[in-house]
Amino acid sequence: MKNSHTLKIVACAMVLSAALTAGAFSTLGTTTFDTNISAAQSAEVNSISVEQAKEIALNHAGKTADQVQFIKIKQDWEHGRAVYEIEFIANGNEYEYEIDANTGAIVKWEVESIHH
Repeated sequence: MKNSHTLKIVACAMVLSAALTAGAFSTLGTTTFDTNISAAQSAEVNSISVEQAKEIALNHAGKTADQVQFIKIKQDWEHGRAVYEIEFIANGNEYEYEIDANTGAIVKWEVESIHH
C-alpha cells in the first residue's frame, strides 16, 4: 500500500513539472492574442476562431468593431475548457467577456463604467 501511495505522489509531481515546463499556468500577454496551448491543440479544441469570439461579444454588447477599442484578446483555460477572454471599451464602459472556444457560448460577461 505504501509503494502505491509513493507511486501516485511521484506521478503527480511529474505531471505538475511537465505542466509548468510547458507553460500551462502562464498568465502573460494581456493586450494581444495569447495562447497557452499549441497550434495543434488549438485546432483540435477550438470550434470557433478568435474573430468569431469577438463578433459574439460585440453582438451581445450591441456594438460594432469600429465603435470599440479592444484592450484584451486572450485565449486561456478556465475550469478545464478553452475560452477566449475579450475586453473592450465603448462609450465610457468596459466590457469583459469569456467565450467558450469550442461552443461559442458566453460563459461570463460584465459591463462596468470606467467613470468614477
